[in-house]
Amino acid sequence: MPREAPDASSCVAPCPRAPSLVLRAEFLLTPNSQQNLAVRQWREENGAAERIGRRHEGAIFRFATTPQSNIGQRNSMQRRALFASAGSVLVLGQPTAIAQSRPPDATRATLATAPIEVTGEWHGSLTPSVLTVVSRMREASLAGVALKSDRQPEGVRVDGHASGGPCVWLHFDDRPFAWIILDVADRAWCQLAYQFGHELGHVLSNSWGRDARPANPCQWLEEALVESFMVRGPGCLAESWGRNPPWPGNTPYSGSIRRYRDDLVTKYEGYAREQNADLNLGVWFRNRRRPLEAGGGIVGPAREAVSAIRAELEANPAGIEGLGALNRWPGRSGVPLETYLRSWDQSCAELGASRRLPGWLRERLLG
Repeated sequence: MPREAPDASSCVAPCPRAPSLVLRAEFLLTPNSQQNLAVRQWREENGAAERIGRRHEGAIFRFATTPQSNIGQRNSMQRRALFASAGSVLVLGQPTAIAQSRPPDATRATLATAPIEVTGEWHGSLTPSVLTVVSRMREASLAGVALKSDRQPEGVRVDGHASGGPCVWLHFDDRPFAWIILDVADRAWCQLAYQFGHELGHVLSNSWGRDARPANPCQWLEEALVESFMVRGPGCLAESWGRNPPWPGNTPYSGSIRRYRDDLVTKYEGYAREQNADLNLGVWFRNRRRPLEAGGGIVGPAREAVSAIRAELEANPAGIEGLGALNRWPGRSGVPLETYLRSWDQSCAELGASRRLPGWLRERLLG
């Protein structure tokens, strides 16, 4: 669903070419003068590309830029949605460029090493540049995090849409890849990192497979956790960007990323103060439990918990690995908080992951 975020207009940077990436261009076989011009421009900026038609279950297609009502439905409460098998869909449209990253070795992929595929509409940004930013955000967000989940995706698709808001799209074909949909402005790298970081948190929390339907009463907590994970990420990205900018002469942009992150921190601290969540999370939860469990999204009372959780993740980053143990039990978020935290703690023990985060939340929320 649409996400409340700081204004991205002040965080736009030049969109240089990323020459070190593995590139592939994909075009539908529906030529016209506008398409041919776009193909020539893409080749001039990124070098020669192989012209191909992707085949899936016998059909040449391009993924739709907007989820279609007849093949899936978006849950208006959450960032995740359902998508029917792409093999049953025939979509005609404009050319799209796809850029992919490769895992660093031939071992089994994890969320940190799984190849990233970027496709869709990006409002004028070059697809390879989008890939550069999301790859750097993933690297920064997951640096030093032990990935304990036994449900690692083998690939990550990042799909740009012109409208509709960010989400994780739950596809029914059981292929082991996470499908992230984003909606960002032209060259708004901070906004891109913000949206991708939140949805990456959902994937880290095992909310990318076909069984990952969001459900109350505890969906609010997953949303608050992954938003806290996201707010931490741009700080790590700014440090990485400053040390090793992805493009020559782009070091100063690390300051824009850092200011964007500071604005997020200030915003969530303000939400916490409004309801005294900064003083006592237990009292706050008792007062706000009913709207929390009825709402489920981050745009609502759940955002009031983000500041405290973000501070805990930054003070004790080893606890982040516990997110990989989320949602591995029957019912997922559709169970009472007491059961949710107990099941999460048991899941951490099964995977050998840190149990600090569910323990910290149980102590702060339930006493």
